[in-house]
Amino acid sequence: MNSHWEKEEFEDLVAKGLISLYETRLRKHKGAHKVFRFTPELLNNIRQIGCYFAPDDRCMIGEYSKNNTALSAIQKIDVINDGRPDKAIICSGIEPSNHFNEDDMRKDSFLEIQYLERISKLPHPIKCDYDGRKYRIVTVWSRNDCLEGHVHHVVISSDGSVHDTYWTRPNYDPITGRCPMEVVNAKNVQSQVESSRAESINTVLASSIVQFYQDRRFLWNVTANEGIAKSTFGVYEEQIKSLFYSREIPMTETGRKRPILHWVAAHQRRIKSGIDIDISKHLRGIDEFVYNGTKFKITQPIKKSITR
Repeated sequence: MNSHWEKEEFEDLVAKGLISLYETRLRKHKGAHKVFRFTPELLNNIRQIGCYFAPDDRCMIGEYSKNNTALSAIQKIDVINDGRPDKAIICSGIEPSNHFNEDDMRKDSFLEIQYLERISKLPHPIKCDYDGRKYRIVTVWSRNDCLEGHVHHVVISSDGSVHDTYWTRPNYDPITGRCPMEVVNAKNVQSQVESSRAESINTVLASSIVQFYQDRRFLWNVTANEGIAKSTFGVYEEQIKSLFYSREIPMTETGRKRPILHWVAAHQRRIKSGIDIDISKHLRGIDEFVYNGTKFKITQPIKKSITR
C-alpha cells in the first residue's frame, strides 16, 4: 500500500497544499462569464474545508460508454454509502513535465485542486434537463505567481446519477449574417484529449471528487495546520505506526518524549462491581505531534454517517 507519508516528497506535498491556500493573487479572466470565474469567495470556501490528498492506490468507480472507449456522460455515485455531500475536495501534486500541451492548464502548475460544493440553484444561464441537487465544481491550478481556476456545474439526482449542465449562446454565421442560438456543454468545449477519456469531463470530476473525499472516513487522517491553511492526508494503519517515532512534542515533566500513540492490546478489566469486561484493541496517547516544524493531528477512521 502506498502513502504520501512514506515518500521523500511528502514534506513538499504538505508545503504545496499550505502555500496554495495562503495565495491571494487570482488570475482574472475578464472575457469569461461571471458564473465560470474563480473568485476570492470560492477560495475562502476551499480554505475552510482544506486540501485533501488520498493515497495513491485509491481509485474511483466510473461508468463507461457502450463502446467502452471513454467514461460516459452520466456518472453514478453510491448514495447509500457516500451520499450527496454538501462539500467535497480532492487535491494532487503536479510534477514538471514536457508532455503537457500549451493549452493544458496543468502546465507550469504545482498543485491541482478539485472542489465541489452544493448550491441552492443553478445560476443564469446554466440549465439542466434533470432534477436533483445542484453543485458547483471549482478546478484550481496553483502556480508560483497566482492561482488560476474555472467553474462548472452539475446536478446529482436522488439515485446518484451525475448529470452535466449546458447553456445557450448566439453563434454568428458570417454567410447568413444571423446569430442562431447554440447549445454549449462539456461535450463541445472540452479538449480532444479530455474527450478521448470522457464524454463529459465535468460529471467524471464530480463523481471522483465525491468518491475520494467520502472514502477518507475509512482511512486514518493526518492533518497539517498552519493558520488559515490546512492539508489532510488519508493514510493506512501501517503508516500511522511509522509516525510514532516523529516525537518532537510533547515532553513529560522529566523531559522525556511521550509516545504520540501506542497500541493497547485487547484485554479484560474488572470494574468496581466485580464484573469483568472485555476491552478491544485500541490506540491510546497523544494524537498531535510536530514533524519538520509543522504541527500535525491524527484522526482515527471516521466512518461517520453521511448526508443523503
